[in-house]
Amino acid sequence: MTGSVATSGTTTTSAVHGHTLREATDRTNRRFEELFNAGDPSAAARAVYTRGARVLPPGAPLVQGIDAIAGFWAAAAAQLDVRRVALRTLDLQPMGDGAFEIGAATLTTSNEQSMDVKYVVVWRQEDGRWCWDVDVWNTNA
Repeated sequence: MTGSVATSGTTTTSAVHGHTLREATDRTNRRFEELFNAGDPSAAARAVYTRGARVLPPGAPLVQGIDAIAGFWAAAAAQLDVRRVALRTLDLQPMGDGAFEIGAATLTTSNEQSMDVKYVVVWRQEDGRWCWDVDVWNTNA
């Protein structure tokens, strides 16, 4: 394996089909932002989660499986009036056949109110691409 992933002041060697782990996960995160910010949170979820993924939202039961997660994101975005999301990777580390990411996100509503959250994502490869397999987050306030 070759390639360098800079994470929290450390460097980890990893390669994914000619791309570094960081490039691959950044590409997935940008795809989520792109689809969510275009007004389709359900499509955003379907583009980034594994088929058997699990989401552990704050104050709510575990959501499992791509269909349930797509429905969850559509409902949550509507209920919270979230129109835009921006993700920032703070740390990314290989872990066995996957990886984990610690990150921060800013969620913005239609009236330009924003909420900052922190998250942990466990990444797995599925169908040749890096996807979110476990996703947990909570607010900073």
